[in-house]
Amino acid sequence: MSETGSPRHHRRLQVFLLKYFDAEQWSREYAEPGGWQFPYALDSMCNDDVELQWSDAARRPPWTNRLIQGLVRPLERLGAPFLDVLVSTRALGRADAVLSVFESQANAFALLRSLRIPPYTRPRLAVVSCWLAEESPRFSRSRRALYRFTYRRVDRVVYFSRNQTAVYRDVLRVPEERLACVPFGVDHEYFSPQELAEDDYVLAVGRDRGRDWATLFEAVRDTGLVVKIACRPGELGSLTVPANVEVLGTVDRSTYRALTARAKVVVVPTHVRAYPSGQSVLLEAMAMGKCCIVTDTPAIRDYVVDEHDGLLVSPNDAGALRGSLQRATQDRGLRLRLGSAARKAVEDSFTAEVMWDRIGEILGSINP
Repeated sequence: MSETGSPRHHRRLQVFLLKYFDAEQWSREYAEPGGWQFPYALDSMCNDDVELQWSDAARRPPWTNRLIQGLVRPLERLGAPFLDVLVSTRALGRADAVLSVFESQANAFALLRSLRIPPYTRPRLAVVSCWLAEESPRFSRSRRALYRFTYRRVDRVVYFSRNQTAVYRDVLRVPEERLACVPFGVDHEYFSPQELAEDDYVLAVGRDRGRDWATLFEAVRDTGLVVKIACRPGELGSLTVPANVEVLGTVDRSTYRALTARAKVVVVPTHVRAYPSGQSVLLEAMAMGKCCIVTDTPAIRDYVVDEHDGLLVSPNDAGALRGSLQRATQDRGLRLRLGSAARKAVEDSFTAEVMWDRIGEILGSINP
C-alpha cells in the first residue's frame, strides 16, 4: 500500500523474446485449441508479473526479399540471427528484459550489448542454453575468446542440468552468480495418461544429435521385441536397421502422443552429453505415465531416479539395455509402478509452467 492507503500500481515485467520459431506458423500447425500456442509451452510465462513480447517481422516482407536475404545469410550462417535483432531494435530498447531461446538467438544481441551499442545495453539479458556446454570445450581458441567477450554482458545463463555449471564457469568464464540451473519442464496437461489400450511395442523417438541408435539396434536385434522409431531416416546414417524395428520417419505431434500412449515401454538411448539429451521425449513419456528406460548420464540424473520412476542403463551397453527392455516388457507390475511414479515426478517438479515461472522470476531478480 502507498502512504495514502491506495494500492500501488503493479507494473508487469516487459520481456522481449528472441526465438527460433515463427510464432504464427507454429501456432497454426501445432498448437491445440485451448492449449499453449508456443513450443515448450513458452507462453505459460505470461502471468500477472510478466508480459511477453516478440516480433516475427524478419520472417515477413520486405525482409524476405532475395537481395536482403543474400546479404543476411552469410551472417546468419555464423550462428547469429542479426536480422531478427535489427528489425526489432526499437522494441528491444523499450523492454525491461530480453529472453533468448536458445543460445544462437542471443549471439547478435549479446555482441552488440558487449560492444556497448545503445539501445541494446538497456534491457537485462538471459539466455536459455541447450547445447553450449557440450560444444564450447571444443571451440577454437578464437571462437572461445569471442564467446567469452560476448557472454560477459549476459546477465543470466539458464540451463537444464547441474553438471553444466562447471563448463560455463571454467570454459566460458561466466561468473557463477550469473548461472542458473532450472529443471526442464513439459506440457503435462497435453501429455497426460490416455485411455488407450497398451500395444506390444517399444517406442523410441528423437531428433537430438545425442541419440545412440547403434546401441539400441544392437540391444534389440534378434530379441523378438517389436520396436518403433520416430526420427528422420537420415539420422540413422549407414546403420543396418534390424528386422524387428520399424522406422516411422517424422510424425506430427498428435500422432507422437498416440504412439507414446500405446507403447508398452519408451526407451531413450543416448550418448553421454553435457546437456540432458532426450529430456523432452523422456519427460513427456513420464508425464503420460509410461515406463521409461534411459541412458544413465550425469545430466539425466537430475530427472530420473533409477528403479523409482524409471530405469537407467549404462552408456553404450547393449547387453544392459537389452536386459532392461526384456524385464520391463515382461513385467506389467513394474511398468505400472514406474509409470505412476514418473507421472507424479513430472507433476511435482517438471512442468512447463514451473520452468517458465522460474525463468520469469530470474529475469525479474536481475538488477536493472
